[in-house]
Amino acid sequence: MRRVQEMGIKAKDLSDRRRRNRKHSDLKAALTEEYESRKVWSRDTCKEVAEKFGLSVSQVYKWGWDYRKKKALENQTSENMLGS
Repeated sequence: MRRVQEMGIKAKDLSDRRRRNRKHSDLKAALTEEYESRKVWSRDTCKEVAEKFGLSVSQVYKWGWDYRKKKALENQTSENMLGS
C-alpha cells in the first residue's frame, strides 16, 4: 500500500478501480444474442461488440470466454446426466 501512496494514488481511487461492475441482465441478453449469431469472435468482432455496447474489448473478450466455458460445462453436465 505504501508503494501505491508513493505513486500518488489514493487508497479510495484504488478500491474504486477494483470494484466489480456487474453487467445488467439486458446487456447479458444482448451479448448472448450477439454470441449466438456469431459463435467465433475474432479481435475485430470483439471490437465491434465493445463499441456497440460501450464496453472495453477486454470486457467483451472475457465475457465471451466465460460464456463459452459456462456452455461447455452445461453441455458436459447434461451429457453426464443422460449417460447415467
